[in-house]
Amino acid sequence: MNKFLSPIFLLLFTSTVAFGQTRHVDSGFEKGYFKNEVKVSYWQYSDNGTDLSLKFNYNNGSVVYLKEQPKPCYLKIENIWQLVIPEVNPRMVGSEGKFYSQISSNLEISNSNRTGVFYVTFEIDSIGTPKNFKIENGFDAELAMNALNAVSSTLPDLWIPVQFKNVHFTTRFAIPFVIQSVSSSTPLKLQLDDYNMMKEIVITKSTAANSTPYKRHIYPEQINLSHLELDKLEGPILNKQLHAIILDDNNFDRIPVFKFSSYLKYINLNNNSFKILSKDFEKYKNLWALSISNNQLTQLDINFKKLKNLEYLDLSFNYLSHIPNSISELHNLKTLNLSYNKLKTIPKELLTLKNLSYLNIEGNDYSQSEIEEIQKNLTSTKIIF
Repeated sequence: MNKFLSPIFLLLFTSTVAFGQTRHVDSGFEKGYFKNEVKVSYWQYSDNGTDLSLKFNYNNGSVVYLKEQPKPCYLKIENIWQLVIPEVNPRMVGSEGKFYSQISSNLEISNSNRTGVFYVTFEIDSIGTPKNFKIENGFDAELAMNALNAVSSTLPDLWIPVQFKNVHFTTRFAIPFVIQSVSSSTPLKLQLDDYNMMKEIVITKSTAANSTPYKRHIYPEQINLSHLELDKLEGPILNKQLHAIILDDNNFDRIPVFKFSSYLKYINLNNNSFKILSKDFEKYKNLWALSISNNQLTQLDINFKKLKNLEYLDLSFNYLSHIPNSISELHNLKTLNLSYNKLKTIPKELLTLKNLSYLNIEGNDYSQSEIEEIQKNLTSTKIIF
């Protein structure tokens, strides 16, 4: 019997379910009992809806049966990610098939027709708790944020931690999201170094403009007020858990004053009437993605140094003739879209962005020598010009 839950957890768990009504569940993916809406006794999980993958005893936190055999796994040993074959591989306490089914039904699809691969990554610590959910290669910020929300809210919060030489370690996973067109035939790379790769989620989009249906679901972590012709928001929105606000296709010319600034990770202001990217944006210090395409921007007054967590920045289809030097401070930036502006030269500061994986500078007036210089310096960056 493989116990891995702490005594404190078990004490809290058993005190919670001492009284209450029982309810039986048998969905094919999972089978067991709830007591007072908490799982109790033995639960059986199937990843494919047929074969038993895991049997788990919630009363004492033990694994009764685990189908998986030991296989190579990345784990963190002395702060270095190493590939080993552990005695026990990490695994969610739940059905992988149900998890993927829920992701598919919860994922909100954006209108973008861009294709490629991005990843939702997360760690499982030494006591089996998921944490540090992130996006890698998030070329479509809205879809990536939706995927991040869907994974973090759906992933089981209890895992069997990896065990190597009788010690539990932290490990990490990556879920590839493959965005492809109907006519796509080129296989895409599905690998991140030092990550344990999970099954990919494939999203096929039509190449026809505006053909993807736009779903207006509102999750607790996200507010979507797009396509409403708004020019202001009355009163603050006080949800401290809010991670994303989407104000696409309205009439805003200045950012509304929100009282949840320290929590926002994604702001979408595409297709509005902004002329200046003001210092007001500097207060969003946890911002991961900012998309302000197709506005009337002529000026960037922002100090990008204040947005050190920014990984995605879309300033395309504006009237910018200058990019501030502080953009060189965006050391975590991975996607930058400056296409179709009024830029006459490529900002030298871009050459310092060594983590940049995607750069779009088409539709501007650069010299061939500048293009060659940026290609020479950003060798691992996909550049569109």
